[in-house]
Amino acid sequence: MKMYCLAALLACLLIVTPALAQIPADTNSDDKLTRDELANAILEYMLDGGDLSLEDLRDAAHVYVYWNGKPKIIVDSDGKEVKIFRPIKRIVVLGTTQAEVLRSLNAKDRIVGISTYITKKPDFFPQLKELPTVGSGYYPDYEAIVNLTPDIVLQYSGWTPEMDEELEPFDIKVIRLGFKLMNYTSEVRSLGDILDKKQEADRLVEFHQSYMDTIAAGIATLEENEKPGVYLEWNTDYQTDTNGSLHQLCVLAGGKNIAANLTGKYPTVDAEWIASENPDIIIKFPFRKSASHGYDVDDASEMAELWNSLFERFEPYNITAITNNDVYVVGQEIVSGPRALVAIAYMAKWFHPELFNDLNPIEIHQKYIEDFQGLDYDLYERGVFVYHPVNNPDGR
Repeated sequence: MKMYCLAALLACLLIVTPALAQIPADTNSDDKLTRDELANAILEYMLDGGDLSLEDLRDAAHVYVYWNGKPKIIVDSDGKEVKIFRPIKRIVVLGTTQAEVLRSLNAKDRIVGISTYITKKPDFFPQLKELPTVGSGYYPDYEAIVNLTPDIVLQYSGWTPEMDEELEPFDIKVIRLGFKLMNYTSEVRSLGDILDKKQEADRLVEFHQSYMDTIAAGIATLEENEKPGVYLEWNTDYQTDTNGSLHQLCVLAGGKNIAANLTGKYPTVDAEWIASENPDIIIKFPFRKSASHGYDVDDASEMAELWNSLFERFEPYNITAITNNDVYVVGQEIVSGPRALVAIAYMAKWFHPELFNDLNPIEIHQKYIEDFQGLDYDLYERGVFVYHPVNNPDGR
């Protein structure tokens, strides 16, 4: 009778529920749910005894069957180990990148609250814009977060260090994930694991890695002197990047960052120094407010205006990039997170057109937003993301 009851209830209890500080029914709190512990908890519930709810039993059954009776552990971007004791059902998301990855993992239905940053991208997050907001990523409203009773909060690395202490009394876990290029695949897989979305995570990683491997294989055939020198400029004029995200994009695309040996992460240089380095290629990375771009923009005129001003700024100097018309603008909509792949594809094609003639950044971008983001855009007709008057006059 006992075996029959256990088997019958296991079949109907596998539904996710909120977090607790230990696995439900783990009576000795040793982080190992045994068959006997689960069976006893189920029988107590059936006999109107015990302290566990039906939700608790559902979670316990899930952990026993799918997690081998043990909690799941994730190490976040800050190196913090977070232990998950029961399936994650409710998530508050403070970063746009994290919301994007959750949607790729087919877990957007678990999002119960968002930051104001996400509401500012209604074109990219049309399904999320109506969800409750909990302040910004830098200044979250902790009371609003607690009222939404999430199991976890996804935050960026290094932000709001006080958040763990604020939310710990409510058994709300804080997981910081940035999904930066160098740890993108590992963090996608880690998040997929704790969300029971391993297949979805593997599919997303395979998509990303297949293109990255293609680009890397082409670059591996080059000698160092075959890689172009590149001047990378942030939104602010003359502010460059020595070893940050723009530097990584450049290196992965097969370029040499002329500022790589300067002091500081984002130093400010001048036109004379740039001219002395004589870059083969110049790329500007504006914010949206500096040059309108994105999925909701069809007119590349602001990107063109910025390109013209950039070209005119350096035209008086004898720079190879100007002589060869190798000046580009890349909107920051595709510079960070999963879509950095698109920027790398564009840059690889500009840096080494002979190697990557068949590489199609628009096709990569289109496939990503259709297959993983579920968005209905024809990027051959809509959107502005990059600009060059010959190679990308429409901003695509």
